[in-house]
Amino acid sequence: MELVLSLREALSRLTEPPEPSVLRVFASALLVPLEHQKLQTIACPACGASDWEKVMQEALAPRQDINWPYSCPGGDRLRCRCGSCGHYLTVTFWFTE
Repeated sequence: MELVLSLREALSRLTEPPEPSVLRVFASALLVPLEHQKLQTIACPACGASDWEKVMQEALAPRQDINWPYSCPGGDRLRCRCGSCGHYLTVTFWFTE
């Protein structure tokens, strides 16, 4: 499963925007709360629960067809385990401006 997350949406939730120099290096970190939020909306295909535990996280280089001009990772791949039934799911989050 692949989902695209918007930095613009993450920035709109902040009370004060970060400095451009900080944003260049840490922009992807601002999208982590959106990852957690989206993950909790995904129902387990085996049992229907939304009780995911991260087992592994991999930072990804930006996808060629998505605009991500920052020097930090352009996405994350999460391997998750359902806390209710033990089913495994991999979710890839791509980041865009």
